[in-house]
Amino acid sequence: MKKLLARNVCLQLLGAHSLLRCNTRFKHVRRTPPAIRGCGGSRTRRLALKSQLFTPTGSTAPIALIDIPANLREQRVKVAEWRTWARQQAEYFNKSMREHADSPSLETLFTEIDWLVDDNISFEEHNISSYAKLSSYSNEGLGRNRSLDYLSVRIPLEELSLLWARRLRERVPLQYLTHIAYWRDLELVVNADVLIPRPETELVVDWALEASARNRASGSSSSGKLEHGPWLDLGTGSGAIAIALAKYFVVEKEGIRPCVYAVDISPGACSIAAHNLMRHGVQEVVHLTQASWFDAFENNKEMQGKFAGIISNPPYIPSDKLNSLQPEVRHEPKLALDGGTGAGLDSLTKICTNAAKYLMQGGTLILETHGPEQSMILKQQLSSTSYFTHVEVRFDHFGVGRFVTAQRNDAVWH
Repeated sequence: MKKLLARNVCLQLLGAHSLLRCNTRFKHVRRTPPAIRGCGGSRTRRLALKSQLFTPTGSTAPIALIDIPANLREQRVKVAEWRTWARQQAEYFNKSMREHADSPSLETLFTEIDWLVDDNISFEEHNISSYAKLSSYSNEGLGRNRSLDYLSVRIPLEELSLLWARRLRERVPLQYLTHIAYWRDLELVVNADVLIPRPETELVVDWALEASARNRASGSSSSGKLEHGPWLDLGTGSGAIAIALAKYFVVEKEGIRPCVYAVDISPGACSIAAHNLMRHGVQEVVHLTQASWFDAFENNKEMQGKFAGIISNPPYIPSDKLNSLQPEVRHEPKLALDGGTGAGLDSLTKICTNAAKYLMQGGTLILETHGPEQSMILKQQLSSTSYFTHVEVRFDHFGVGRFVTAQRNDAVWH
């Protein structure tokens, strides 16, 4: 996809799970992606989870704003006036919330207004609808070229006003209002059943690609197995990580990519993930299963020692900190946030305890955590076993030790 617009507006650091910390956005030419050929490996392996694979019972995914046909015509000057009105509302909100440290900055709100306007305008007209041009148009200039007087929009400005009012009054994340999240170069449909993908989580995909490239460059027989081995995304949510892996892994000679398995316990999340798999044409590569962590493979010994890599961004917020999260974050599913009592390590500990059982020798484990405290605990936990080597704490874009990576050694699981 051709990149038309890229914004990286890094904002204030408001906590480890803030939605306002950094806004990254990529816009692309819209097109229907071709389906990627199914994954490699034996037929037995590919069909191993057939009875458990998640099958949506109906279309439960919401319609994203950018998917609504732009069949309405709106005066360009009216769109510009709406943008001015929305910015004024943001200023009023910002002044009234100055004493609240967790409120979005005015810069954040202005950026979101531009995104909202941008998503509501037909993609074909983005080249003539920049905000600078919108702001500079006047009633005097509009009559000279009647074809430029109007824009094709998806919903009326009155409905756009209702969305913006909810954003300010209810602190609903913009992604839940437009039902679209931009992550890496992906457009992902989201709703309140799934966590909104964060920019820092993009790093786990980079490290997975690094591991895959390292295995490919090695050329050894064991590395060949790792290169072609399947990967596992535990707690897939919207399917962001699984889709990224399916799209970015290097294609084999026959044009077949390594399998990706995606697991989530939430039926609502699985419905959204299934929709996004279809949206990006990777439904033949990603095997989606509704289950709790490794329970998806509990009765299938063939899956033990089969994964070249395991990635997870699980719930890790301590239960007693949930009520102190930003209002925007509290709109997200508790199931995807609540890491349990104490240090919030319930899910992370379960994954660490069982990961070695399902990883190939030399396989990679990549985990996202709440921050340095959790990362150090997990590093010690993994290092103390006889199953992992190269256990490292890795850092996000802000220098926070948020991730843990490890490599499976050749110790036999028992």
